[in-house]
Amino acid sequence: PADDSDPVFSPDGRWIAFYSSRQPVGIYRKASNSAGADELIATTGLATYPRDWSQDGRFVIYDNNASPSSLWVLPMDGDRKPARYAPASFNELQGHFSPDGRWVAYVSDETGRQEVFVQDFPLTGAKTAVSVMGGSEPRWRRDGRELFFLAADGRLMSVGVETKPEFRLGVPKPLFQTRLMNVPAISRRYGVSADGQRFLMNVPVGGDTLSPITVVLNWASGLKK
Repeated sequence: PADDSDPVFSPDGRWIAFYSSRQPVGIYRKASNSAGADELIATTGLATYPRDWSQDGRFVIYDNNASPSSLWVLPMDGDRKPARYAPASFNELQGHFSPDGRWVAYVSDETGRQEVFVQDFPLTGAKTAVSVMGGSEPRWRRDGRELFFLAADGRLMSVGVETKPEFRLGVPKPLFQTRLMNVPAISRRYGVSADGQRFLMNVPVGGDTLSPITVVLNWASGLKK
C-alpha cells in the first residue's frame, strides 16, 4: 500500500522486519513464508530504517534519519517501546549487533567525517574507534572475531576482534577495492557470509567491464616530431 524498504531477517529466519511509509508509519514485520498479514511492531515515524536484528531475537536496531540521524533500539517483547541507543548531538547510523549481542558497530561523524566505532550494549559509555581515515557500513563475521567496513575510497576493510579478557581490535587491513553503487548512506550495499569468505555486492550493471590498456611502441620516436 506504500513504500516498503530496508528489510532485515530475524535470527531464526522466520520473520522479516521492514520500514513502511503506510499509515501508521513505522516498522512492520511479516512471516518470511508470506503467511498472514503485515504486523505493525512500532510506530516510529518517517525515515526510520531497520539495520539489524540481534542474534537472540530480542532487539531490532534502526536509524532515525531526523536531524541529526540517531540510532534507536526496539525491544521485540514487552511494550516494544523504542529507546535511543547513544544520545549525541552528531549523526549516528548504520548500527550492527555483534553476534554475542554485547557490542554495536556503527557510524558516527563526531570527528567531522564518518568513522566506524564500536560501543557496548547495553550502553555504559565504553567506545572504541575502528576506522581512522573514514569508514562506513560495518558488518560482523558470524563468530564475532572479525569486523568489516568500507573505507572512504571504497575499499573493503577487515579488522580482527578479540573480546576476552577485554575488547580489543587489530589493525584495519584492506581486502579488495569494491565497485559499489553510489547510493544514499541509508542503504545497505553489501552482505557478508557467515564465515566471512564471500560478499554479496550491489554493483552497477556492467560494473565488471575492464578499462582497456593502451601500449605505445617506439614512443621515443614520437618526441622528434
